[in-house]
Amino acid sequence: MSTTTPVRNPFDLPEQRHRLSRFVTLKDALSCALVCKAWSTDFMSAIWFQVDFDDHPQFADLSPAIVAKHGHLTRIVRNAKLPHQVSVLANAGVSNLRDLHIEQTASAIQYIQVYEIVSRNSLTLKDAHLFSAKDADSKHTHSTHYVSAPSLLPSTRPTPRIIYKLKVLKLESLCLTYDSFVAILRGCPRLIEVRLPRTDMVGTPTQSFQHKGVKALNSDLKSLFQPPSTGRSLLSYFPRLTVLAAFNYDTSFTISSSKIKEDLLRYCPDVTKYRLEDHTGVIVSEFLLNIADNCTELLYTYKHTSLEVITSILLHQSTLQSVHRYRKDFFDFESETVPPLSDHFRQFGRFVQLIPRGCSQLR
Repeated sequence: MSTTTPVRNPFDLPEQRHRLSRFVTLKDALSCALVCKAWSTDFMSAIWFQVDFDDHPQFADLSPAIVAKHGHLTRIVRNAKLPHQVSVLANAGVSNLRDLHIEQTASAIQYIQVYEIVSRNSLTLKDAHLFSAKDADSKHTHSTHYVSAPSLLPSTRPTPRIIYKLKVLKLESLCLTYDSFVAILRGCPRLIEVRLPRTDMVGTPTQSFQHKGVKALNSDLKSLFQPPSTGRSLLSYFPRLTVLAAFNYDTSFTISSSKIKEDLLRYCPDVTKYRLEDHTGVIVSEFLLNIADNCTELLYTYKHTSLEVITSILLHQSTLQSVHRYRKDFFDFESETVPPLSDHFRQFGRFVQLIPRGCSQLR
C-alpha cells in the first residue's frame, strides 16, 4: 500500500504571499487580490502602499467608503495637485503617511485640506514636500502661499510623548516667516535636510535657534544671504551643515563673494559639498575660485562647462571626490536611436578629461 504526501502550494502560506507582494507591480497586485479573500488581504497593502496621481489618476475617483477602509495602508503620496486629488486625501482614513508631495495654493479650501492632511499625519511623516504649482509674482499677498507652522506641527515643542519623525522638508515657491521657520526647526529634532527652492523668507526674525541635525540646505542666494536690515542669513540656523545647494536665477540680485565666504566661515565652516545652478554657470566658477575651501563634492549643470569652470574645479583636485551634473534629460533605454553628441560636448569634451586625470581622490 503506497502513501502519498499531499502537495502543498507554497503560496498557500501567508508568509510567502507577503514576500511576493513586495516585488510585484501594481497591475499584478490587483490581479493577485482577485484570487481569493486571503490573497486580497495580503496584496491590499501593496496596492495602497504608494499613490502617484500622475501614474494612477483614477485613485481620485474612489468612493469615500473605500478610501476610509484602506487609506491607512497608504504610506507614500506623489503629485497631489488638483482639488479633487487633495479632497480624496482629506479622508480621515488616510492617517499613516510617510512621504507626502502635495500642492497647497490652488484655492482656500485646498489650503485648509492640505494642512488638515499634514496635521493628521504629522507623527508619521518623514518626508514632506509642499509646493505651489505656479511661482506667482504676488504670492506675498496670497494667504494660501504661506506655510502654517501650527498646522504643519500641531505641537511645535516635542515632548517624550510627541516626537516628530520628519527628516526631509521641502517648501517650494511658497512664503515662510522667520519665526515660523524657527518653530518648525524646534519641533523637528530629526530633520537632516531642508529645501526651500523659490520660497521667500518674510518678516523680521525675533528668535534665534540652531538646528545641529540638519546637514543639507537648498535655497536661492537671495534667501540665503539677506542683509541684516531685512532678515537673517539662513546659514545661521545650521551650524553642522555640510551640503549647500545654492542657485540664482534672479539676474537683479547680486552679492559679493567675500560676503558669502564670510557667512560660510562664520556659520557653517563644515560645508564642503556644493550643488550650484544659475543661467550661465558663473555661480560655479565664483564659488570654486573665491568662496569654497577644500570642496569634496560638486553638482552643476553640464551645459555650463567651460574652461573657467574646469580650471576652478582643478583648484580642488587634492580634495575633490565627486563631480556630477544635474540630470535634466532622461535617457530612453528602449529607444533604438543613439542621441547625437552635443556641440558643447565636442567643444569641451577633451578638457573635461583633465578632471579625472588631475583629481586623484575621485571615486
